[in-house]
Amino acid sequence: MASHLISHLTLYPCYFDLNVLHATQGAADICLVTDSTINEILKTLSIKKIKLIEGPCTRTGAMGVISSVYFYDPDENLIEVSTYKK
Repeated sequence: MASHLISHLTLYPCYFDLNVLHATQGAADICLVTDSTINEILKTLSIKKIKLIEGPCTRTGAMGVISSVYFYDPDENLIEVSTYKK
């Protein structure tokens, strides 16, 4: 993926859990924004055999329309990788 990356990390207390498989203190919902295309993101995830939960889908990000894919990391935190539409 590209070298330019913006990230957003949300940590949830154990009683407030919407996006992770197992509610535990410190569980995370991580959003990474890259300048790669959605096809480059999909190719990289496919090569690494990472199973998608959802996506690609269109969402509204802080700076405009984004394409996003979602998957779990090895600790089962929700990871979102997004790219702004140009």
